[in-house]
Amino acid sequence: MYEIKIQVFPGDEQKENFVVNGRHYYWMSISDMERDPNIVKKNLDVIDFVKELMHA
Repeated sequence: MYEIKIQVFPGDEQKENFVVNGRHYYWMSISDMERDPNIVKKNLDVIDFVKELMHA
């Protein structure tokens, strides 16, 4: 797990979804991820781990 501070945040990457080097990315909150059945099925343990770290 890493925490970063972004000094320069490119405009395209501030959008809800964007492409970098041909790869599609999008921003999601923890709540968004918990509502996505596919993410929950594959990564619920990761979501729970991140939530735990955020509240530590």
